[in-house]
Amino acid sequence: MAKYLPRHQRRIDSRQCIQCGAHLESTDGLRCKDCAEKCRKATRDNSRVRDDVPIAGRGANNRRRKSSAERRLLFCSLAQRFCQRCDAPMPKETHHRVCDSCIIWRRRESRLEYMRNYRRQRRSKGYCARCVSHRKAEGSKLCKECSSNNPLSLRERRELLKANGFCQGCGKVPAIIHPLKGYKAYCETCYLKHRSITYFRVNKYWTVLKAKLEAQEYRCPYTGETLALGVNATIDHILPVSRYKEKALDLDNIQWVSDRANQAKGQLTPEEFLDLVKAVASHRLGRV
Repeated sequence: MAKYLPRHQRRIDSRQCIQCGAHLESTDGLRCKDCAEKCRKATRDNSRVRDDVPIAGRGANNRRRKSSAERRLLFCSLAQRFCQRCDAPMPKETHHRVCDSCIIWRRRESRLEYMRNYRRQRRSKGYCARCVSHRKAEGSKLCKECSSNNPLSLRERRELLKANGFCQGCGKVPAIIHPLKGYKAYCETCYLKHRSITYFRVNKYWTVLKAKLEAQEYRCPYTGETLALGVNATIDHILPVSRYKEKALDLDNIQWVSDRANQAKGQLTPEEFLDLVKAVASHRLGRV
């Protein structure tokens, strides 16, 4: 006896649209153009979810029943292989619901949230606000060990290091990064680590950022200005992350540019930015 196959599986095998049954001319997707566009629009709009339908029995307060609209959107996204979180296209052979970038971000966010909640609970139970391992001393937020080892508060320590011309991160190397608009004074290493944490959530890529800056010979690729860390040097995504979300954590997608060029480039690709500059120059100056 032949094994029974669901309707959508039979349509996939016969190269038909799994939603309307129309014949597919190409082998790129599982739906025709009209159905695929409807699914993408429904996924982007993220239609209303019924939050007022609890599940009876155990765990009813923490879970809720998925509506039919949610199930349809989930099936559409999985069939088209789009990320459930950022809507980025995914390979057809993958079995994950989110892309690799979102998996990394979700793991880091969950870990950071767990540590924040843990430290908050320990402080509320009367533990040291810094090490959260020992009971805090009477009349102080710190334990005896933290008070004896670090008599100065973090703010007082940073102000003292800044006044003496030392880095506020490591406290050893003299600060060569002059702060602007209230920024902290860092040495070159601590500044690059801070930039690595800002863009990649870890500080281990500071050597890559330094190597890229040295490869550019401290020059902006658009204006030719001399780049100085903490003054006019900024990190730019070559392909904007707002349009290419899969390139958010790609080390080959970053470069050092001046702050003016980065602000003017915005969400444009290098080719689009250069076309815009040529159009402005030809209109205002009468030449390309």
